[in-house]
Amino acid sequence: NLLETSPDAPVLLLTATPINNSLMDFANQIQLGLRGSMVSVPVQYRTKDDVIQSIDFIEALRLIQSEARKAEKAGAQFDWSRYDSTLRSGLRHYLVRSTRQGVEAEGSLQKNGVQQHFPRTIVKQLSYRYADSMVESVRELCADAVEKTFEGIDPLRLNLDLALEITQQTMHPLDLFAPVFEGKAKPVALDAFDEDTTRMLFQGERSGSLIPIVFKIINFLGFVPYRTDLYRHRYYGKSKDQISDLGLKTDERTRINTQRTIHNILHVTWLKRLESSAAALLKSVEYYGARLDVFERYLSRGYVVSLSDAAELESEYGEDLEKAFSVHERSMKKIQEALDAGEDISGMKIEGVERREPSQQEYRIEQLRKDIARDRNILSLLRAILQRMQSFDDSGKIHAFADEIKSLIAKGDHGKKILVFSFFADTINYLHEGMSPLMKDIPGFEARSEFLTGLSRGKTEEIACRFAPVAKKYVIKDEEDEIDFLFATDVLSEGQNLQDAGILINYDLHWNPVRMIQRNGRIQKKMLMESISMVSIESETTLQFAAPI
Repeated sequence: NLLETSPDAPVLLLTATPINNSLMDFANQIQLGLRGSMVSVPVQYRTKDDVIQSIDFIEALRLIQSEARKAEKAGAQFDWSRYDSTLRSGLRHYLVRSTRQGVEAEGSLQKNGVQQHFPRTIVKQLSYRYADSMVESVRELCADAVEKTFEGIDPLRLNLDLALEITQQTMHPLDLFAPVFEGKAKPVALDAFDEDTTRMLFQGERSGSLIPIVFKIINFLGFVPYRTDLYRHRYYGKSKDQISDLGLKTDERTRINTQRTIHNILHVTWLKRLESSAAALLKSVEYYGARLDVFERYLSRGYVVSLSDAAELESEYGEDLEKAFSVHERSMKKIQEALDAGEDISGMKIEGVERREPSQQEYRIEQLRKDIARDRNILSLLRAILQRMQSFDDSGKIHAFADEIKSLIAKGDHGKKILVFSFFADTINYLHEGMSPLMKDIPGFEARSEFLTGLSRGKTEEIACRFAPVAKKYVIKDEEDEIDFLFATDVLSEGQNLQDAGILINYDLHWNPVRMIQRNGRIQKKMLMESISMVSIESETTLQFAAPI
């Protein structure tokens, strides 16, 4: 209909990579671009009898797709190489695959008859390290905590490479690690590797770098409220095979498997926050501490309440447990009545909170309480360490960052504007608080800076215009200050032209490389400068691993 009403309108089709895509997806896109025409370009097509025919490319796609499906149904391997030249000769008429170098070589970048060039990108990895005095003070904190917090285990001797292979846990890490550290037989729940490998779990050298030290401590957290079902007698301390032998129903098996592996996801999340800033991880520590308090409060009243239920209790029921339980029971009764009547329940919502009163016969109640106290002690140690790391006098990263900005400004090779990205809003807020004292010798730094997170989305466009008035074709108003230093989360990594800036700094590295490309694209688009600088900050001891989920 659009093409019929606007026959002369240019067509731009934007699509994500399709799932279960077929050659007919190409045909459909080509037909859309041709305004519905069934005629494209002629190509050479080889039939099953090895006869070469000249047919329309769209028809060739249909025939090749048909042969591929026949092979798939027969369980045979389809020979795509047979049609390689046919596909290539047809697609080259429609695919745009020009690189920047190709565009320049073609002479396509001209302005007023003068050849233009994309800016040359200078990439730099900026390493930082924390002061030896800070590292030593943290090691002393850990040594003092060996008996009280880690029950005689030296956490700094934990072999991270092996610890990360423990993808499933059905007891607190302190109970999992203690027999290994003491040289006794490994617990049944530690079924990740054999006896010889197990003995190596604490044979590593004591960490001498700050980020590995903190991450080793994180590996001792039990994350108790996220794993409450594992404290049932039938699951606690069981191996993967023992739980499989229970013959659980699908929903129950999924829930138990999720709780056995949840620590993998939390480890990755906390590590990324740690590598971003101590302030970001400290927020997670404080949040988890608050969740522990809520969970323990309900446990003391005789109930096991999930974190999601606890949040609903606080927001919807003012912690009125009986009201929440009653609403849930009425909700379940209505659903059961609808099922009995053969009615559709897809639109019905389970409301309230399920009543779960743990008994000693079903749950290891004292173990729950013990592990809550253990996690609270570990959080206390983490809090003390992170507060030291966050100190502006000792923090290696923020000082290295500030020094790099001053150096880039002094050189003046890439202009005066600097764009800084961090994945975490907590890190941006930390920089907002911490950068001003370190940038006193940069005239007007506070007036020329803005810090943008998801909470300030309403100001995004206005701030972007003040930062890149040339690229955004914006005129700075008399009452406005032009921005030269923009610190932002990835809320600004897409859909913005910010190429007034010649310097981009990644304060942390996003785990998705596509997001890093999107960040870089904010200043790589147009030829306003001969060269641009892209800096990524990383610790000398950054940990690299793939979380086994």
